[in-house]
Amino acid sequence: VTEETSPSPLELYATTKYTQEILWRGFECQKTIFRFSSVYGSGMRLQDGEATIIAKLAGQIKEGISPKLFEDGRQMRDWVYVGDICKAIETVLRRQPKENSEEIINICSGEGTSLLDGCKHLSYAYGYFPTIKPEIVGGYRPGDMRHCVGDPSKLEFTLGVKPTLFKDGVKLAFGRDKD
Repeated sequence: VTEETSPSPLELYATTKYTQEILWRGFECQKTIFRFSSVYGSGMRLQDGEATIIAKLAGQIKEGISPKLFEDGRQMRDWVYVGDICKAIETVLRRQPKENSEEIINICSGEGTSLLDGCKHLSYAYGYFPTIKPEIVGGYRPGDMRHCVGDPSKLEFTLGVKPTLFKDGVKLAFGRDKD
């Protein structure tokens, strides 16, 4: 998904994010609109009822619970490490603003990671692999998309931020020494 791809939110949260983007466009000032992919990092609340899928999976695996996955577990997500978001924001804040300019930048890894592989990387990070494995329960969640992977080209070429691959970021965020 590039910055030029027309947004088509599937649920309320995504709709509110896109609505905010539209509202900001009405202001005549220099602005950079970031489109964050699914964010993860060491400060996530893992037991929150409104937690993202990565937080729910991490919380369950950390507790030694095998996560239950809808569909076949091969749904792809683009998880972005919070450190990459911080680098992007810092870079934009340090630039010389152009009057009344507007840019949209995806903050994503550009790497599709299946939920199954995400669970495997989390199990490694917490020291549970291969004993904790997800259970495939089938079905689906209304409003969920099958795959979602962003294009980080602008992030890399405009801001010079090379995204952290999930297999590396998960060690930083959820490694055994994190608590």
